[in-house]
Amino acid sequence: MADTQVKVAIIGLIGLIGAAAFGATQEPWWWCKIAGCSAPDTPPPPMGALLMGTNLQGNDINNGEHVQNVQACLRLCTETSECKAMTYVYPNVNDTQNGTCWLKGEVPPALANPNMISAKKLVGA
Repeated sequence: MADTQVKVAIIGLIGLIGAAAFGATQEPWWWCKIAGCSAPDTPPPPMGALLMGTNLQGNDINNGEHVQNVQACLRLCTETSECKAMTYVYPNVNDTQNGTCWLKGEVPPALANPNMISAKKLVGA
């Protein structure tokens, strides 16, 4: 039992050091389960499957933020409480070097578009 506690402590310490090295400002949710702190009890709601070649047209809650990739757009939606879905537009479609991330306040109908990837936030997951 003591060995398990030591291993958990070491893994937690490595995670915190790694997070600090990359500029994290809050403890990860899983560390708070072990040590007790102010982070949420669970991770943010995950996003559903990527809808390749899909545009969720309308219901935008932002003005199309430029992001490096679809993962950054997914993270932005996950971290925005009002966001219920997102659409990522590939780079160079709108004459930009980065892609464009459109966050959605409601899930609009899906339209086919080969230049876009969309996803919906899972409810209660």
